Amino acid sequence: MIIKYPVIFTKINDEKDTYLIEIPDLKGITEGYGLADAMKMAKDYIKCYCFDKAYKDLPKQSSIEEIDISNGVFSKDGNSDISIVDVNI
Repeated sequence: MIIKYPVIFTKINDEKDTYLIEIPDLKGITEGYGLADAMKMAKDYIKCYCFDKAYKDLPKQSSIEEIDISNGVFSKDGNSDISIVDVNI
């Protein structure tokens, strides 16, 4: 089963190329170092959160248009972008 959730990636200006990650529909946060690692960490969080839940019990998947990144948890920490992330569980 493939599931998709919007994810906010906030790049902060540090020497580790850190991205702070928010998954609003799951009320989840994590981080990654570099964009590839950030994407991997977002997928890992979604997969772990949804792993043992039935499809009917998963949180509603918002569209990108429903998410206001200016209200994100990390919006004041750097430059934020949003993307849909899909995971096969």
